[in-house]
Amino acid sequence: MRERCTRRRFLKISCLSAGALAFPGIEWPAHAWPAPELPFTFVQICDPQLGMVDYELDKARFAQAVRQCNALKPDFAVICGDLVNGPREERIADFNRIRQQLTVPCHCVPGNHDIGLPPTPEYLARYRARIGKDYYAIEHKGFTFLMVNTQLWKNDVGPESAAHD
Repeated sequence: MRERCTRRRFLKISCLSAGALAFPGIEWPAHAWPAPELPFTFVQICDPQLGMVDYELDKARFAQAVRQCNALKPDFAVICGDLVNGPREERIADFNRIRQQLTVPCHCVPGNHDIGLPPTPEYLARYRARIGKDYYAIEHKGFTFLMVNTQLWKNDVGPESAAHD
């Protein structure tokens, strides 16, 4: 049963990619799930990675991405890790300060630079306390979006990986 439920969720995401973005006239079979409310938009920002090369330039680029996202007026934004280059307090604080300038709901997902490689319970706890959940699902207009912490799939972190699955 769990496999079936997981497959359906992934199919929903797949249909978003094929349906909402590429084929607006797609017909939704009545037996699959309720027809989504279309259209909607979201923005994906990847690898702000504050502190990777030039810290001030990294912050400026991320702030520019946030301004451009706000100008597009999407329904929501997803920021995929690596959010910072190493989870140092200053970098996390700057990331959060810039992220809070988004005028739409924002959902973050960690990368290995945010929670360690392999991830440790300490880094996971720090991420959750300062950024938010590291895996979860959101519903939007008939679609389910899965935010996953792929580091818990790539590395066996015992009960953390089991809970994620």
